[in-house]
Amino acid sequence: RVQTSFARVLGIDFIDVEAHATAQITANEVPWAIFAYDQSCGGLVLKSNGDNINVDGGIRSNGSFEVNGKNVHAAYASSGGPNGCAPKVDGENIDFGGQPEPVFDTKLHPWPLWFTVDEFPCTFSAQKFTFNSAGATIPSGVYCASEVFEVNGDRINGTITVVSPEIKVNGTSQRFRPYLKDMLFFSTGTKELTLNGFDYDWEGMIFHPGGRVKINGDSSSVIRGMIQGLQVEINGAAFQMEGRGPAATRRIISLVE
Repeated sequence: RVQTSFARVLGIDFIDVEAHATAQITANEVPWAIFAYDQSCGGLVLKSNGDNINVDGGIRSNGSFEVNGKNVHAAYASSGGPNGCAPKVDGENIDFGGQPEPVFDTKLHPWPLWFTVDEFPCTFSAQKFTFNSAGATIPSGVYCASEVFEVNGDRINGTITVVSPEIKVNGTSQRFRPYLKDMLFFSTGTKELTLNGFDYDWEGMIFHPGGRVKINGDSSSVIRGMIQGLQVEINGAAFQMEGRGPAATRRIISLVE
């Protein structure tokens, strides 16, 4: 009810004003691409540094979420976790499924997929595996290292699954596909899983429940699969990822009328 002005000359002192709007909550699904389980607000849980990063899939951090750069796109993103960590988004043209920041979600999300070492019977076992020859093809199979698995070289390819407490990959134009259970790299230790490269093309799961996955890649590097780590850090320009994990549901609130 509001007071009138000119209508008072007609003896109408008040009128009732009404408005109507309808909103709806809808949900659709996108595949998981990147998942960071850590609930910490102070540390680096999920961080993206670089320009022209495109993630065709969902991103989740149970703790902090930081983005620096421009032209960073993802189909969906959420963060916050039980500690209510505020996201830090600094850049231009940031788009997470139509929003400039990740959805604030205080739930503790479980690992989308969980694996154990005994699910991967070893084809090759050794204390250390090292592949350095440019253009080499790594024999197909499951590589179980008790210390470290390391690839240093350009144009190396292979259909492999790596299970090791430490994994290091460096090189240009590498092509890797998973050998077993869609797993590419399974780090069983706590050391940082470091993946460096340019113009690489990888498929499969990258799983590091005990530590950080750190990926540095430029020149249209692409991963088709899912990254799961205690923490995740993405660096470099022109990084592309196609999520192939299980479905992540996102909520959309839209005005109907």
